[in-house]
Amino acid sequence: MKKLVKNLGVMMLIASIALITLFTTTVRADERDEPSSIDSLVINKHYRMPEGTPGRLSIFTFVVTRIGALNSAGELIPGSAATMPVLTASPSITLFSGSASTTADGITTLIGASNNLLQNAIWPGPGHYVFHIHEQPGIAGSSIPEGSVVDFDDTVFEVHMIVSEINGTLTVVGLYIWNSVDEDRSLTNETGKVESVLFTNTYIPTTELIVSKQVSGALSMTTSDFSFTVNFTGSDLTSSLFDPDILPAITAHIRNSNGTGIETAVTLPVTNVNLRHGQELIFRNVPIGYTFVATEDPGDYVPSINLTLAGADVIPPPEGATTGDRIIGSDVNIAAFTNTNDAVPITGIIMNSLPFILVGLAAAGVFVMIVVNKRRRDVYE
Repeated sequence: MKKLVKNLGVMMLIASIALITLFTTTVRADERDEPSSIDSLVINKHYRMPEGTPGRLSIFTFVVTRIGALNSAGELIPGSAATMPVLTASPSITLFSGSASTTADGITTLIGASNNLLQNAIWPGPGHYVFHIHEQPGIAGSSIPEGSVVDFDDTVFEVHMIVSEINGTLTVVGLYIWNSVDEDRSLTNETGKVESVLFTNTYIPTTELIVSKQVSGALSMTTSDFSFTVNFTGSDLTSSLFDPDILPAITAHIRNSNGTGIETAVTLPVTNVNLRHGQELIFRNVPIGYTFVATEDPGDYVPSINLTLAGADVIPPPEGATTGDRIIGSDVNIAAFTNTNDAVPITGIIMNSLPFILVGLAAAGVFVMIVVNKRRRDVYE
């Protein structure tokens, strides 16, 4: 009897070795290399955005799909709930402004990871199991401003788990990960093994730019039109973050009566568009990090500009008719143009020209004094 038990034990050991050999020889060719992992399977998340973007609570969710198991011939056999391991079905990652992050070249990347999907796994038995993992588009718990975009990662990862019974315990002896799955999530045979499951998303915040018009001075006309040209350009930062084609188009509207009137659409690019006193030219869906320049033809008026970028006042350029190149910030962006035309007093002197006239009069007075003093000296001599 002892001999029978001993022989049975030997046979079970040989069977276990054969089973391990079977499941390690029916995998893809490059699975014979070192596995991506053995004891853990986590989903990693990188969330990129321009530096200085206000942090928002964002919850990303993922889908783990049980595809099937490979048989001894390497053929995929679709799996059922009864024949497939049980893993965390809908893992999630929560990121917020206090999450771990890195910043380089103007780009901030928030970093997070899910729990270990193998931590509470239930294995039906030894086997070579295949799973797919993809990201569920959409962010829970986050309020994304209108016009802003999150570019989701559409990668589908394929995970192979080789499970064997060792000392009476079902154990993962090989875990391999690919990112080369077809869009329909069908099993592929292309090589593309990676070390981890990593989804990278990009947050593309957009905001508004307001170009406002005011006139001042007794001679100013509130019905006068002033021509404006506003141009936008991208930047190395924005082009490295995302494909501009996925962004909503920048829109422009003229709003009357200091923000209380009806808006009128304006065709872009904005070239020689007229604004008058109390009107605002509003640009929406402008990506943060874009550069703009707004230029006005002030006519006979004296121009000045107050600039607010990213919610902070900015010293305007010396030339009052143009903003110069300015970068769109993550908060309020306003270029407030004010043109001044002062009163003509009884003297007939336009106050805008008064400083120049006073200088001329002072020079003339000095000249007259020199001439008078010279004549007095000549008389006494």
